Amino acid sequence: MSISRPTSEPIEVPEADPYCHGLRPIWVPGPDGTLQYDCRPLTFEEWLSPEEDDQFTVTELHQREVQYLWFGLEAAVLDQPDALVLGEINIRWAHPSLTRPFRPDLMVIHGVGDWDRSATYRVGPDGPEPTLVVEVTSPANRHGDLEQKRLAYGLGGARWYLIVDEVRRPPDGDPPLLLFRNSPFGMQEVKPDDQGRYWLPELRVWIGTALGQAVCYDAGGRLIEPPLAQYQARRAAEARAEAVQAARLAEAQARREAEARAETEAQARAAAEARARELEAELRRLRGSAGETDGR
Repeated sequence: MSISRPTSEPIEVPEADPYCHGLRPIWVPGPDGTLQYDCRPLTFEEWLSPEEDDQFTVTELHQREVQYLWFGLEAAVLDQPDALVLGEINIRWAHPSLTRPFRPDLMVIHGVGDWDRSATYRVGPDGPEPTLVVEVTSPANRHGDLEQKRLAYGLGGARWYLIVDEVRRPPDGDPPLLLFRNSPFGMQEVKPDDQGRYWLPELRVWIGTALGQAVCYDAGGRLIEPPLAQYQARRAAEARAEAVQAARLAEAQARREAEARAETEAQARAAAEARARELEAELRRLRGSAGETDGR
C-alpha cells in the first residue's frame, strides 16, 4: 500500500475549513529576502502520511480521549516492563508496500529495544510491530481511520486496532468502540462481551465506555479512573478527613470547656459550702455566747 504525498503541486482542501486535517510548517521568502515562518493546510493524503513536524487538527473531545487512554493503558501495563505506550509519533512499518509513515493517536508496543525516542518509530530497527494501535475519529478523517489505516495497520502487523468513534457519539452518550484483530484475512472486527467490553490479553486490560468516554478496566474488572477523577476523589477524601478532624477538635474543645465549667462550678460549690460552714460555726459561737450571758 503506497501512499503518494504531493509536495509542490496545487493543494486541494475543503472550502469550509482548509485546515481541517492540520497544517504543515513551511519557510517562505519575506519582503527583505529572508526566510520567514508560515504554514499551509495538510491534504488528506498528507494527513495519512505526515512528516514529523506536521500538526493535526483535533477536537477537545479527541484530546481528552487520547489523554485518558494514554494514562489508562500505561496504568494497565505498569507491571509489564517491556511494554511501551507511545502517543502521536510517526511509525514506519516494515511491510514493503507501506512506504510512507503513519501517525496513530496511540500505540502499545512490547519488546522495544534501544530506541532513541525520536519522533519516528521504525518497525524492525527500533523494535517489533505494535500490539495495539488506537485511533480517535475526527469529522474530516473518519473514513481514513476506518479504511486506509485499518488496511495499513493490518498489513503492517499490528495485532489489535481500536477505533474510538468520537464522530458517531450519540447525544449525551458514550462514543462507540470498534476493535479489530489481525488475521491472515486482514483486520477482522471483534464483538464485545455482554457488558460491551473488549478483552486484550497481551495487555491484560478491558476496554469499554463509561463516564462519557472510552475507559480501561484492569484484569479484575476495576475501572482505571481518569487522573481528574482520582484527584477529585482525593480532594473529597481530604475534605472528609478535614471535616472529621475539625469535628474532633470541636468536640475536644467543647469537652474542655465543659470540664472547665464543671471545675468552676465545683470550686464555686466548694466555696459556698465552706462559707456555709463558716456561717454555721459563727452562728453556733454566737448562740453559745448568748447562753453564757443569760446564765449570769
